[in-house]
Amino acid sequence: MTVFTRSVHSQQWAVTQHNLGNVLAIQGTRDNGETGTQFLAQAITAYRAALTVFTKEALPQYWAGTQSNLGNVLGEQGTRTSGMAGTQLLAQAVEAYREALTVRTKVALPQHWAETQNNLGATLVDQGTRIGGEDGKELIRQAISAYELALQVRTREAFPVQWGETMNNLKIAKKALEDLK
Repeated sequence: MTVFTRSVHSQQWAVTQHNLGNVLAIQGTRDNGETGTQFLAQAITAYRAALTVFTKEALPQYWAGTQSNLGNVLGEQGTRTSGMAGTQLLAQAVEAYREALTVRTKVALPQHWAETQNNLGATLVDQGTRIGGEDGKELIRQAISAYELALQVRTREAFPVQWGETMNNLKIAKKALEDLK
């Protein structure tokens, strides 16, 4: 028997879809094979289903969290997928992160904002490296900017682990930009 349906208990249904997406994303990232790719695709579907209820207008923080998680999964799927399909998935991930940042602002949710900036940066580096040329360089410059923004919150004193992660990512991005020259 189904208890939470979109039409009867829409918010609980959306929470369940979001949580399903989380579990599928974890399963997908643990398996690098075809099974992992299928789990990631199912996670994308679950997150998108949740977003039909978690709208920016009605439930902005839930919407932003789901957008961010969707970005994570799209980025992972894009990294695993070759060719134009992978590039398109990375572009969708970037868009999901940018959407999340319209709610996850530095003032309102600084830690979430910094985390999303960091994740955006990682995806932009992947996308820029894949595309190459001047367009790729511009994407990597945007990644560097995202990392530098994240470091405004992820300071060595306040968040040493996250600061180290972002500093490492920044170093990788700068190296990737050098390599494209």
